[in-house]
Amino acid sequence: IEAIPKAPSGKILRKNLRETLPGI
Repeated sequence: IEAIPKAPSGKILRKNLRETLPGI
């Protein structure tokens, strides 16, 4: 979740969020 503001790829962020928080 630290790379959320740094990651330029929104798809990777969504994948990470889904793996970390299956609620999203």
